[in-house]
Amino acid sequence: MIQTTRPRGVTGVRPVLPASGDRADSEDNPAVREQHLADPVLTPQTIAYAHHISLGHLQQLLAEDETSPGAWIRRRLERCRHDLANPRLNAHPIRAIAERWGFTNPTHFSRLFRATYGIGQPTEFVDQP
Repeated sequence: MIQTTRPRGVTGVRPVLPASGDRADSEDNPAVREQHLADPVLTPQTIAYAHHISLGHLQQLLAEDETSPGAWIRRRLERCRHDLANPRLNAHPIRAIAERWGFTNPTHFSRLFRATYGIGQPTEFVDQP
């Protein structure tokens, strides 16, 4: 079924999947993917809505490219982990780093981080030598 209503909280959604064969503007281009990675509104629903396709069709397209929304979330977590390990960013609150990479809910971020890295809390990761 094609989604015909705008997902909650979505305004000004622009397509992020290629509209043509131009690889420079394509989500296949790693630089373009990285550019959109931190967008907290970037969800499977908003992407499908922006492209006027069903969520199932979007998942099929992503599977053809051997990726998934889950892979994007893992990449966001990797970027957070990288920033948390960066001594130059020690003065930045964990919440600010998480928000920078699209995680707007601190509790959700902490749970994902803990489940992915097996560390009690992101603060414990920062405190590691």
